[in-house]
Amino acid sequence: FLTVLTGASVPTLPSTADTGTVKILIADTAADVELAATNATSAVTLTNIGDMVIAIFDGTEWVVGRSLG
Repeated sequence: FLTVLTGASVPTLPSTADTGTVKILIADTAADVELAATNATSAVTLTNIGDMVIAIFDGTEWVVGRSLG
């Protein structure tokens, strides 16, 4: 599922999901958006419009990949 982040915030990934669930977060703001490390392999800060995170739930936690501009 897709989440577009439009302002400075600290979103947290859900504590559980079906194994293989994919979550995409895209920044639509230049304000810092920090994805909390809660339930994820690492925290990520998105600082530019278009920065994004793709997270996949492996059955235990969210594995986080990122593309930062």
